[in-house]
Amino acid sequence: MPEPDYIAGDTPIFEQVARHEALFNRAILYRSNTLHCAAIPPGMVFSTDPASGRLTVNTFLKGVASARS
Repeated sequence: MPEPDYIAGDTPIFEQVARHEALFNRAILYRSNTLHCAAIPPGMVFSTDPASGRLTVNTFLKGVASARS
């Protein structure tokens, strides 16, 4: 088993099948049962300054079908 770390690309136990680059004001939504990981390169140093650091929001959204006549 690989050492615990952020996944960046393929690993011995996971294959990367998609990647979306970070962009200002971008939101990426996916089903809650989808395995996912941020593409964080090894050795990245995170900023503690909220004005320049990485902001992540984790939430669950439930879609509701609308009835149309």
